[in-house]
Amino acid sequence: MRIPHFLEAAVLDLRASRRKQNALLNEFRDDPRLQQLATAGAQVAARVPDQPLTLSEGERAFWTIHDDETLEAFLYSELLPTLDSHLSQAQWLRLPLGYLPLYLVLSFERRRLFEGWAAARELPGNRLQYVSEAYGVLGLHEEAMALFQVRKRLDEDALAHGRETGDADLQAAYAQRANPFADGQVRGAHILKFVRRSPRLYAAES
Repeated sequence: MRIPHFLEAAVLDLRASRRKQNALLNEFRDDPRLQQLATAGAQVAARVPDQPLTLSEGERAFWTIHDDETLEAFLYSELLPTLDSHLSQAQWLRLPLGYLPLYLVLSFERRRLFEGWAAARELPGNRLQYVSEAYGVLGLHEEAMALFQVRKRLDEDALAHGRETGDADLQAAYAQRANPFADGQVRGAHILKFVRRSPRLYAAES
């Protein structure tokens, strides 16, 4: 079993784009006329070492990667940005069923790592509901219920008071029920465990 061929091509396209970006930054890094531009570019995109423009056997079947750091790096640094901006709508519809909930969870995990509860406040429409449901799909049911309480509090404050809910209130809503996944490292370990035991949710049919 392996990932779909078009997904592999999209990951490689991401790698190629990063290589070009890094080459441009290196070329203009010492040019005083473009120093400000280069500095801004370096702040926007993390500079990553050049990677081979091919996927390893482990990356083609990423659920078989045994090392936690290596799998986590592939999921967040390669798969997530590929799903975020390197697939067409038609390609998204051809992905196996496991990719959408994994994408929603990974993207929310990354956002709340850097943004805190603003990550929940700033999600448009019913997006937080879909994120909550995605955690449930990945087996983090208590986390799904905790985020449901957060969404409920956001909706109540918006409808009843017309105000933005503060971080302390959202944290209180999140903590209403016992949740073994409240710690980010615990959630991360469970996500990796789920991915490894669910290859059929990510592998191509043929």
